[in-house]
Amino acid sequence: MLTLKERPFVDAARVSGASDLRLIFYQIAPNVLPFSFLYMSLTVAAAIITEAALSFLGLGDITVTSWGGMLSRVLTFGGALSAWWWLLPPGLAITFLSLGFYLLGRGFDEIINPRLRRR
Repeated sequence: MLTLKERPFVDAARVSGASDLRLIFYQIAPNVLPFSFLYMSLTVAAAIITEAALSFLGLGDITVTSWGGMLSRVLTFGGALSAWWWLLPPGLAITFLSLGFYLLGRGFDEIINPRLRRR
């Protein structure tokens, strides 16, 4: 944001008499929104994995059902080898959901970053 407000097109709009709101909504916001979507999608993937890890360790909210808590209970009660159907779905759900958000972020990065675009 700080480097974006010093760019020549913002200075040109300011010299032409654009108000601060017009600068924000028509010059700065369209250049910032793609990056905010990129960082949001990558942060969501990290948040999913972090929440699952904290719940697995017993540091999450015990009143809320979470995939990490499910994995923890299965391993605590000794059902990891005999009851694989309790272990596999939460693990796959964590993996595929975080992978989906990560790939969404990579797709945004390819769209936003001109050096990564295929010719």
